Amino acid sequence: MNKEEMTMISIIELTKRWGCSRNFLWQRCNSKEIPSTKIGYRWFIPMWWVREKEHNPLGHEGDSK
Repeated sequence: MNKEEMTMISIIELTKRWGCSRNFLWQRCNSKEIPSTKIGYRWFIPMWWVREKEHNPLGHEGDSK
């Protein structure tokens, strides 16, 4: 596993980056829609996933439609 795969961002940091609410991200982490790890009371999201969503927000990886 490389450094990119291991880097994580907190929900609070991601809300600032994306301009969305904590509740929006928390609900998706809690329902497992977003890959995440909970440490204590804080959720952390892998940066590879964040960058993938920023690059392809609709989730059409390899879709040629």
